[in-house]
Amino acid sequence: MKTLTATCVALVLTGLAATSADAQTVGTFRWQLSPFCNVLSLTIVQQGSSYQLTGTDDGCGTTSVAPVTGTAIVASASSVVMGFSVISPAAGSRQYSATINLTNFSGTWDDGDGSGTFTFNPVLPAAGSPRAPAERVFAFGQIREDASIRNSSSRVATVTRVSAGRYCVNFTETPAQVRLEGAVVSLAGGGTSAIFARVTNGQQPFPCPLAGALNVNIVNGAGVNVDGRFSFVVP
Repeated sequence: MKTLTATCVALVLTGLAATSADAQTVGTFRWQLSPFCNVLSLTIVQQGSSYQLTGTDDGCGTTSVAPVTGTAIVASASSVVMGFSVISPAAGSRQYSATINLTNFSGTWDDGDGSGTFTFNPVLPAAGSPRAPAERVFAFGQIREDASIRNSSSRVATVTRVSAGRYCVNFTETPAQVRLEGAVVSLAGGGTSAIFARVTNGQQPFPCPLAGALNVNIVNGAGVNVDGRFSFVVP
């Protein structure tokens, strides 16, 4: 079976032998979290049959550098699986999984909130926009009757009123379906009319211009759609 050590040695042409020795530094390598411009520089150290990952997320050169720690294992003769955390001093941490193939050393990444291509040895500066800071919840905000945003977290992009009482909350990243179906919505602001707001993702969704939007449906006591101000939280 091809080992990660042997693979990385082939990349850097160091001539090191693939062995089972502990604490053997393999080298430092770069991967991009495409389509974002964040580039991880990871030092790989062999620890028995697994590999320790330590390094940094460059924040695209526009935000603070964040430390990265994790582990890699050889999953098969053709792939390596990584699990790692990126810890932002200001905004908590993200936990990623990544799988790379041993043909071109690129692969895919996923953190539960988004996914993309794990691009080996990208051209710098890397293309794309910075990955949004990790937040305790995916998104939250308060939306006015006309679909304008009163306030919101950073992942809320726009809101579309598709018809009376039907709103599509659009995000800068696509949330997992389980997050959309677990969202909570409530009425906000003043008013004494008996109206009711609910999330309809997964039950009775209606078409939105953009994929991955939160569906908010507001009706009166007779079941007729009416406009209303609402607050929401997507976990």
